[in-house]
Amino acid sequence: MRNVGCVPYVNARPLVHFLEREGSPISITYDTPNRLAEQLRAGTLDAALVSSWMALNEPGWRAADGVGIVSNGPVESVRLFSKVPIRDIQTLALDPASLTSNCLAQVILAKTYDVNPNCR
Repeated sequence: MRNVGCVPYVNARPLVHFLEREGSPISITYDTPNRLAEQLRAGTLDAALVSSWMALNEPGWRAADGVGIVSNGPVESVRLFSKVPIRDIQTLALDPASLTSNCLAQVILAKTYDVNPNCR
């Protein structure tokens, strides 16, 4: 039995629906992107739908050609809320379930606003 990890979001369902048929030799584990990456790293999953950040930055990992959750245009899934002006941000609370959004928020702050907050 092969173990495959998938995020529990509706936009990922088409990527794994065919694996869930009766008698399939594939077991699907649903979890957050961050936890899926941890399980893949630990060897408890054979493959997983992980954040693009992890897929591109983890030594030895390979991405499957033509498979992914992508957009051809703006995506509004990275949100940054602040009680102070952006240039005064000193601490950034990260979403424990996300990887790419966390990295993108840090890149946007650094490259656009020259802000490098402490992350927690």
